Formats: sequence, C-alpha cells, structure tokens
Amino acid sequence: MPNVHGKNITPANALRRGSAVLVKNTAGRLYIGEVLDILKKIDKRYASIDESTDGTGIVYLSLQVYLPLGHENSEVSNCT
Repeated sequence: MPNVHGKNITPANALRRGSAVLVKNTAGRLYIGEVLDILKKIDKRYASIDESTDGTGIVYLSLQVYLPLGHENSEVSNCT
C-alpha cells in the first residue's frame, strides 16, 4: 500500500483495529476515520492482523471514514 510505511507507525504508536487515523485523499481533503481491518502479506498469503508497529507489508486497510475536516462547504449544526 503506497505511503503507509514510515507514516508515524511505530511500536509506541501502532496502527491497530479500532484506532483513529487521519486520511488525505488525492484532492487534498483531510478525513478522520476508524481502522476496521488491516491486511498484510505474509509469505505468499494475505492475513488479517490486529496491529502493525511499522507499516511493512500492509496491502489493504479497511476504514470507516467520516466527514472531511475543514471542508469549505461543510456545515456544522449547533447541537444544544
């Protein structure tokens, strides 16, 4: 998976199922999301893993992505 290795995934800040991530799309919009699953290539097969401490071998991330952060057309409702 492009651009995952070296993106602040460390043993102290592991990528885990259920953790929150920031995602930037090709248009430059920033989203917040939740990691649902991580697939890694192990030998000649793919496996679902609970966490990655370095991003090596990750081939797929399943994310639940929420509204873009700071989007100019976004409306925030006042929930009081």
